[in-house]
Amino acid sequence: MSVLEVFAGNMRSLEQLDVAHNGFTNVIPATVCQLSKLQNFTYSFNYFTGEQPSCAKISGAEVVNGSMNCIHGKMDQRSFRGCFSDAARPVDCSKFNVMVVEVLEAREVGWRWWKLFGAEKESNTSSAASSYFTEVV
Repeated sequence: MSVLEVFAGNMRSLEQLDVAHNGFTNVIPATVCQLSKLQNFTYSFNYFTGEQPSCAKISGAEVVNGSMNCIHGKMDQRSFRGCFSDAARPVDCSKFNVMVVEVLEAREVGWRWWKLFGAEKESNTSSAASSYFTEVV
């Protein structure tokens, strides 16, 4: 199960999801696209290779930014060579922990942010990639 499936799939009131520049691979999980309140989904500059059929319902340009991935048939994707580079290879996630490192709450505006990052088990240092999940509270 991917980070996106675990966290985004359980946040039913999620309105904005930005996972750009994280090096994600494989297919965009259906759980993300089935979030009924999702208004903005940015997943650009990753290595996604496809999306579930449920993702078609959130395909408006003002809602989704999925450029620079490896999804055949979509506009503004990486080159064939870029999609088969070392960076596009899946990572063995068993070597990493996914940790919630910050929960910032702004009750006056009704938002809660989660900052997630992968931390190496051996050194317990954070990776450069981080994701922010936003949910209305």
